Amino acid sequence: MNKKFLISATIIGLLIVLCDAFLNIGKGPSLLFTLVYWISIIEGCIALVAVCETAEGTWIKPIKSYLLSLYPLILFCSLLFIFMFTKMDYYPWTKHPGMWLNSNFFLIRNVVFLFIVFLVARKYTQKSLSESPKKIKWAIMYLFLYVISLSLVAFDWVMSLEYPWVSTLFGAYFFVQGLFTALAISGIILYLLYRRSPAEFIVYKKLQHDISTFMCGFALLCTGFFFAQYLVIWYGHIPEESSFFINRLSHHPIRELMMLIIPMLFVVPFGSMMFKCLKKNACFVFLVSLNILIGLFIERWVIIGHLVPLNFFLIAIEFFGFGILFFLLMKSRQIYEKKE
Repeated sequence: MNKKFLISATIIGLLIVLCDAFLNIGKGPSLLFTLVYWISIIEGCIALVAVCETAEGTWIKPIKSYLLSLYPLILFCSLLFIFMFTKMDYYPWTKHPGMWLNSNFFLIRNVVFLFIVFLVARKYTQKSLSESPKKIKWAIMYLFLYVISLSLVAFDWVMSLEYPWVSTLFGAYFFVQGLFTALAISGIILYLLYRRSPAEFIVYKKLQHDISTFMCGFALLCTGFFFAQYLVIWYGHIPEESSFFINRLSHHPIRELMMLIIPMLFVVPFGSMMFKCLKKNACFVFLVSLNILIGLFIERWVIIGHLVPLNFFLIAIEFFGFGILFFLLMKSRQIYEKKE
């Protein structure tokens, strides 16, 4: 991690913590919403490269340094998560804590596990960018931790907010969606490369086609996971499960936002990315990628915003901070290629 990023991350981290302490009095855990959104994207970007290299796919190579350069944000998220101790009362199980669901163990296991994921991601980034023969071993190790990490995010951070609601597929839905959003980030990176030099973009044309094709496939896969979860809840009609959909479909404006999720995360990427002519258009791929990220934001708001009061102004500040750090890491990716 370069010095400029460390200074920026420290300032932005302190700003987020102070804003959460003084501007969010009496409001819900807005920081949790921000972390749930970004950790999926960050870990997903690294996982996308790991999946490609494990499968011996070379198509991701032109932009892998951009995606791998994001690993320091995992440490940033783990440090911010420590400050969730002030918002633990929003979890209903804190009134009757158990062996697994109790505040101290909840915070410790999630912070420690995120730190372990960061260490493995850092090691994998070093091995991958130096093209070490050991990169496959570290890629497999990272993917194993990635699945567990986003499953913990799904079950611990999000699902337990609605305790005793349960869904055994929720973890799988989260880590598959992480890869989906990583493809969206890749589409945005390609657009920025196109804007920088349209004449030289010819070398990225095949990569753009491949990413667009995978967007189409992952839109179908994520929707399949969502439908599988919905189908079991629907025909079982167990109160602990069906309350998730019933509560959200009964309240305005959550109901209307929920209706946007399928069009944005399935209809648009799946329907448009089937056409070869659209896959060739960098601007259109960019718009579809942006649509996916906005769709994820709406989905997270539907899941979390229905349960706890969120401060949209504070979330905007937090997202702006994460955006700055994203930009700095992307810009410094050449440093990673030389030094890691």
